[in-house]
Amino acid sequence: MSGVNWLALTRAGFGAAVLLAPDDVAGHIGDRDLSNGTRTAMRILGIRLLAQSAVCAARPTRCVLTIEAVVDLIHGATMGVVSVRSRNDSRRRAAAANVVTAAGFAVADLAAVRRHHPPAEPTRSTVLRWRNALAERLCRVLAP
Repeated sequence: MSGVNWLALTRAGFGAAVLLAPDDVAGHIGDRDLSNGTRTAMRILGIRLLAQSAVCAARPTRCVLTIEAVVDLIHGATMGVVSVRSRNDSRRRAAAANVVTAAGFAVADLAAVRRHHPPAEPTRSTVLRWRNALAERLCRVLAP
């Protein structure tokens, strides 16, 4: 894998679309009349996707990619609960679409973990070293 996590860049594009045009994104799954609450929730999701992408885009380690997958799996699981429990049909469809999207990102993240090759030289960036150290600690907690 090169120094750029292309999946993170794809996630950033999707996050930007959800943040900037939630009505258009929801319209593709059949929800044409978003409530203000749903629109706000979608914008928050867009911000989360952009933040996740920013953290994971440059020179990701195996642990960074693994944590990225865990975040997507948690998101998919929570949306699955919303989908099952919701009585509102459009909210159920939106949650189900979120489950599928999160699962797709998680599968792609896990595939990236499998084919990951460590960079030839360590990063000189203080921010990336801090991110990698935090990811290593989280990985040890998740899989001792």
